[in-house]
Amino acid sequence: GLAGLALGLPFGKRLLGRRERLLLAQQAAEGQSYLVAMNTLIEGNRDKTIETLLGVVRENTDGVEPYLALGRLFRERGDAARSLRLHQHLLVRPGIPDVARRKALFALGKDLRALGDLTRARRAVERAIRVLKKDAEVARELAEICEGLRDWPAAVTLRKRAGKLAGRASRPVRSHLLAEWGADRIAAGDAHTGRSLLRKAVRYAPTALHSRVLYADALLASGRVREAAENFEIALVTLAPLRGLVIAKLEESYFQLGDFGRLESFLRGAIDKADVDRAAADICA
Repeated sequence: GLAGLALGLPFGKRLLGRRERLLLAQQAAEGQSYLVAMNTLIEGNRDKTIETLLGVVRENTDGVEPYLALGRLFRERGDAARSLRLHQHLLVRPGIPDVARRKALFALGKDLRALGDLTRARRAVERAIRVLKKDAEVARELAEICEGLRDWPAAVTLRKRAGKLAGRASRPVRSHLLAEWGADRIAAGDAHTGRSLLRKAVRYAPTALHSRVLYADALLASGRVREAAENFEIALVTLAPLRGLVIAKLEESYFQLGDFGRLESFLRGAIDKADVDRAAADICA
């Protein structure tokens, strides 16, 4: 194997010179130390893992994966500044392979995000994703950075991409982002676009409470009271959390309509349905 070649067994002697054998021996030793580090991490000994990896990078500064693993551990224990310095050192190294450079850029972006510098974090991860195009984690990280920057169009696109790459449904998350985007447009004075985005958010995930209530609220504010009431009804019947908030909004809608009889009838029906559902759950328990 690799270790045999490195140590100069007959086959290795025939094919490799002294320098190449020394290099292989060093790589084999580094690989063994890296495995030890990963085993200690699996066992839950983070400090021992860091100590072992520090030894690896001191012995061989040419490795990439040990640096990335060490940086991740620093960041996870709250030392993002040290992780950042580590990845910056890695990126100025001459001759680093392109894929490894992009991985380091991705890690650098995570460091910068942890330190609150979202603008620089975005630039770093955008450079990484040019090569790591099919990595769902990279797309998700960039989406979360864009969310932090309130760049909703980019965040929606990236969430869709991450969902496809990971083979997971992304509609509920995209619904939430569309709702935030719509709320921002309304706050900026563009109520028409805002309502359109909120309507799309509801279509994406009809049971998403956040999107449904924001859409109903926007309808109520625009004078489309009956539509608002209908959406508050949906929220109240199908989505139990924040029931008190939705009831207050529903009461406001019916108050403006002057239709107090319908409000009373609806609430009575909702309470009856809740009683039936609770009884069914008790029977099945």
